[in-house]
Amino acid sequence: MSVWLRRRILWAGSGLGLAVLLGRRAGAAAVEQSVKLPAGAHWVVRSQQASVFYGIRFDESQVRLGVIVQNGPAQTAKKLPELLRSAGAIAGCNGGYFNGRDFGVYGLQVSDGVAQGEVGEVSELEAALVMRDGKLNIERGPEFPKQGRVTQRVQCSPLLVWEGHPAFEGGPDEVALRRSFVATDEKGQWVMGCGTNLTLSGLAKSLAGGQVFTDLSIRTAMNLDGGPSSGAWSRDPQGNEHEFRAATVVQNLLALFEKETN
Repeated sequence: MSVWLRRRILWAGSGLGLAVLLGRRAGAAAVEQSVKLPAGAHWVVRSQQASVFYGIRFDESQVRLGVIVQNGPAQTAKKLPELLRSAGAIAGCNGGYFNGRDFGVYGLQVSDGVAQGEVGEVSELEAALVMRDGKLNIERGPEFPKQGRVTQRVQCSPLLVWEGHPAFEGGPDEVALRRSFVATDEKGQWVMGCGTNLTLSGLAKSLAGGQVFTDLSIRTAMNLDGGPSSGAWSRDPQGNEHEFRAATVVQNLLALFEKETN
C-alpha cells in the first residue's frame, strides 16, 4: 500500500479491517480493505490508478434502505455520521442534489412516504433511486413510472450505467472531483459510496467495466451529489466506525438499516 493511499484511508477514518493487496487483472482495482457489517453488508475500500473508492455493498433482501432528510438552514444541519448514528443506521452515504443556500429539494424526494418537490422536466440522463412497492430500483427519465406506492426516492443526474453499458460520455471540459454513486446488478445486489479524483465519464466506465467492484456485474448506476457533499459512513458489529468524510452538511442521504424481524 502506498504512503499516499495509507494517508487517504487514515484521513477518511476507515478504522480497523483487513488490508490486503490482491493480484488482479490489468485495470482492475486493488482491494485495500473489506469489513463485515451487520445484515450481510460490507464496507470496502478499493484503489484504481489515482482514485480510491469507498463502497457499501449490500443485498436488498437483507437490509432496509431509507432516505433521511433534514429541512432547514445549513447553519443548523447535522453532519452525515451524526444523522446516521441517531437514526440507528448501519451505514449510509450522501444522496441527491439540493440547494446549498436554503436546503431546497431537487426534483421529487420521498422519505418514508412523505414527498417533497416535483419531478420537473427531465432528460434521458436524469435518474432516480426509488423504493416502489417494496422493490428498490434505479429509474430513468424522462418517463418515470407513475404507478405503484413509492416510499423512498432521491432524484439526481446523470445516469451513469444503463443495461450494463456506460450511459454518460462526458466531454473535454470534464473535471476530476469527489463523486458519489449507487449501482446494482438488478438481481438484488447493490453498492453505494464515493470515489476520489474521478470524472463522471471515468466513473461510468469503471462501474460498467467491472473494474472496481469486480464481484458485482453492474447493470445500472446513477450519480449522486458529489464534490464536498460526497461522504460515506458505516459501523461494524464491534462498534468501529468507518468513514469517508464529507466536507459539508447535506440535505438528504441514503441510509441502510437492519430489517426488523417478527
